[in-house]
Amino acid sequence: MHCSQAPKETSITSIIIRELAEATLKKTGSRMPLDERPLPQDDPKQRRPDISKAKELLRGTPKIELDKGLDYTITYFSDLLNSSSLTRA
Repeated sequence: MHCSQAPKETSITSIIIRELAEATLKKTGSRMPLDERPLPQDDPKQRRPDISKAKELLRGTPKIELDKGLDYTITYFSDLLNSSSLTRA
């Protein structure tokens, strides 16, 4: 799993890619090593994501905690991989 080396952020509403990768590896039981690389020179030092379009289309704001969202995502892709491997056999 690739993640860039970036300064640690400390915020309730933000998470760095490394923390997300580590949480995903832990939840899946994977022992895949993280591939750390330097950030590209043109990489912004701080991102300011704009979720206004998502808020408008979904008529609200996210209400699922990251931990639960990872559980849903891992289950979804696990089921998808299991069903697609059955159709290939």
